[in-house]
Amino acid sequence: MTVSNLTNSSCPALAEATNGEKAAKTLAYALVIFIAFLGNVLVIGVVYKNKKMRTITNFQIVNMSLADILITVAAMPVTVFQIYQGSRWPFGLVPCKLVVFLQGISVSCSVFTMACIAIDRFCAILFPYKRYIDQRRCNIMIGLCWFLAVLLQSPTLYAMKISVAANQTSCIEDWEPLFDNESSPKIYTVILFVSMYMFPLLVIAILYTAISHFLWRHKTPGSDAAKARKDRSKAAKVIKMLVIIVVIFAVCWLPIFVTQFVMFFAEPKCGVSPSLSFIGFFLSHANSAVNPAIYGIFNDNFRAGFKQLLRSWFCPWLPVSRFTSDSGESAEMQSTLRKA
Repeated sequence: MTVSNLTNSSCPALAEATNGEKAAKTLAYALVIFIAFLGNVLVIGVVYKNKKMRTITNFQIVNMSLADILITVAAMPVTVFQIYQGSRWPFGLVPCKLVVFLQGISVSCSVFTMACIAIDRFCAILFPYKRYIDQRRCNIMIGLCWFLAVLLQSPTLYAMKISVAANQTSCIEDWEPLFDNESSPKIYTVILFVSMYMFPLLVIAILYTAISHFLWRHKTPGSDAAKARKDRSKAAKVIKMLVIIVVIFAVCWLPIFVTQFVMFFAEPKCGVSPSLSFIGFFLSHANSAVNPAIYGIFNDNFRAGFKQLLRSWFCPWLPVSRFTSDSGESAEMQSTLRKA
């Protein structure tokens, strides 16, 4: 997700935000930064401290939390700075490149990890007696997610440059001299949209549709009717949580892709208004704060773990009960039909 200096002299002047609007935006971002950082640290802490939570799916969820912390630390504070300073960039060339690069890595890794989780759930539920994804393969998948994310975002390390005009320094997307500034940003925008949004979400949708159809039609082999219904209910609960995470991701990140397409494909090239640009970035960043809340709402173990950690951190004088995980619920996040 990059910024650009593509504008047209025939475009109407953009009104500057009032101090009240800037304060409201800052407050909103402060809440998102706090919730995103604390929530994702809690997710990592719960899985780290409780052995029964160390399942394949939960390790992948931890990977998503690491990506969310990355975008929270690397990108969100810069957006708050730009609320007040606009396009002015006083931080130099290296931060100019790294902020965009790291933000892109974060979102790419998140969506690739969601696809890996969907693959894991598909294998675990449709083939419960075969162990397709063990800890070693899970680690390889996580490493591959980061490698592909770095590979996909590496062009931004070239394209993001410092521009000085009218005594103001800006961080802009400039593909010259190796490429042209007319077609290159368009091609790269399409590549990003297909590879880190459309294609992964399509794969995820197909896999979860197949899982849902299987759970609806299938009776667990060797189980009585009551046991089969219980297994399907547990599996459906996990899938419901994961589908909600994917849907919220799709909703939160779509506006920023829309603004990118408007910026590079619309005529005349007037760019995007600051208000629409802010909404796009805010929704995409807010996604990092939503995921931990979803885990706490839909999974009893995460909810209990959150309470335990918060109590030990902020109320250490209170007795902390030892974390216990219901056996059925513990297996639920890895597989409700077999244990990994």
